[in-house]
Amino acid sequence: MPAESRLLALGDRVVLTPHLGGASRAVAEKAARIAAEEVGRWVRGEPLAHCLT
Repeated sequence: MPAESRLLALGDRVVLTPHLGGASRAVAEKAARIAAEEVGRWVRGEPLAHCLT
């Protein structure tokens, strides 16, 4: 994401997720697994592994 993106100014008020249109089932399953792992990290108060900031 470009440093000048207006989305970055939204800080904690925005959550970006991948677009999976046309993705294979394996890719969709991997993305779901990564998202679930990130939620687990967030709930435990751990740093996120796939965070842009």
